[in-house]
Amino acid sequence: MIDESKYTGHTPAPWEIYGERICAQDACDRYRNVGGDIATVIDEVNTHLIADAPLLLAEVLRLREVIDKEHPTFDWASRQTIANLDAEVKRLREMYEDANRYLDLMVERFGIEALVEMVGEEE
Repeated sequence: MIDESKYTGHTPAPWEIYGERICAQDACDRYRNVGGDIATVIDEVNTHLIADAPLLLAEVLRLREVIDKEHPTFDWASRQTIANLDAEVKRLREMYEDANRYLDLMVERFGIEALVEMVGEEE
């Protein structure tokens, strides 16, 4: 059994490798390799996630095998499409929240009446 609680607060995806660096969310954790092994990592939570990557992959593969046996007609492409749509919904929600924060700042700075007047002038 994998203890997921030790991953709480990990750097969210996407992660990319650039030479000796792993970059995630525009912030890079620097790795120092000793004999091909990862010796030090800045963030302890990310260390646990990286160390358990083989276990997590094995679990994904095991679960796919279970799904394939129990539901041989399961369409993995549809599952990926759903995951892509979920990611897009998340992105749009974040944009909406950013827009609301920006609007709140504008109202705080100029007042609602001035903003209504500005919008009226643009139409």
